[in-house]
Amino acid sequence: MRIIHATNSLARSGGGLPPVVWGLALQQHAARHHVRVMGLEDPHDRKDWPADRDPGMEVKTFPRTGPAKAAFSRGLHAALLDRSVGGDADVLHQHGLWTMLSHSVHRCRKRWRLPSVITPHGMLDEPRLKVSKWKKRLFALVWERRNLRSASCIHALCDAEAESIRRFGIDVPVFVIPNGINVEDYADLPDGTQFARRFAGCKDRRVVLYLGRIHPLKGLSPLLDAWKRIASKRHNDWILAVAGISQLGFEEEMKQKALATGLQDRVLFTGPLYGRAKLEAFSAASVFVLPSFSEGFAITVLEAMACKIPLVITRQCNFPRVATEGAGWVGRPNADSLAELLDAALSSSEWELKMVGRRGYDLVRREYAWEQVGRRMLDVYQWMLGGGSMPACLRAA
Repeated sequence: MRIIHATNSLARSGGGLPPVVWGLALQQHAARHHVRVMGLEDPHDRKDWPADRDPGMEVKTFPRTGPAKAAFSRGLHAALLDRSVGGDADVLHQHGLWTMLSHSVHRCRKRWRLPSVITPHGMLDEPRLKVSKWKKRLFALVWERRNLRSASCIHALCDAEAESIRRFGIDVPVFVIPNGINVEDYADLPDGTQFARRFAGCKDRRVVLYLGRIHPLKGLSPLLDAWKRIASKRHNDWILAVAGISQLGFEEEMKQKALATGLQDRVLFTGPLYGRAKLEAFSAASVFVLPSFSEGFAITVLEAMACKIPLVITRQCNFPRVATEGAGWVGRPNADSLAELLDAALSSSEWELKMVGRRGYDLVRREYAWEQVGRRMLDVYQWMLGGGSMPACLRAA
């Protein structure tokens, strides 16, 4: 098959989307399909792109045109409408919503009558629709609903997201396939003491790690409330490390909250971590926490499991198997629930935490490696093209 993956960014400014796009594209290329990866230019492109990618896989980024938030590129738009690119493809796969990429994809699909998949990556979940609500309503009226309704399929990362897509009024077929991960990328972690050398506040302390966007929807405010309740009682030898890029000025707000509640010595804000620094954080962590109000299917959860770290997450992370497989603790994004979960995790012995982490590792290696996930995606593509039976992951329109 000839496949195009289109997204806004292929580097760190794209948050959790680029690792998913790269993982899927690389797996499909390794399976001997012709893959084009297309996005907008990012100052971190060459640094963040996978170093081991096959140079035979086509990757092209284009300069932005107009306001940065609109994420429009005349070059990308023209390429998709070009017969040698869009007209030569069998499948067009869009990642992410709410930018002018949707306009370009819709035009490409219409011109070439091209079968297409859209992966919203959780961007149709109700809590996320409330962020910039009126802008999204206007954009939905002008472009996005038309784009979604004319797609061949919509890709949901979990059953909860599939339900959100239906509530948004989209009646095209929806299929559910989770994100994947290259477990081997986390097989040789750096020494965990490197993290303490980088951040002196972690010296001689065990680490609970949060790694993700610092945004109101990520549940950091109730996490700090929960941390205040338990850290001063029984867990003085633990520190909460908060790593990630700040959005909407929320990191400063959380720093002020930590200061006001007397947590300044028990919470470390590291800023964003990439590459080796990120692996050092995973290596140092004894527990990983993701207290989100809304998630699609967070890649950081898979990363933590690949690093054999036990999890404390919320139901809104849409990963109930963490609880059923004994890979961690699952609750609600409020201070009471998070305090209970964290207290249970931090009260566990080192041996117990290792066993919990090992169960998560076994689960992610067994069912969430890109080889398995990518094969299921190719089954959907083949079904769209009329060459296969209906995949089990498909939810009919």
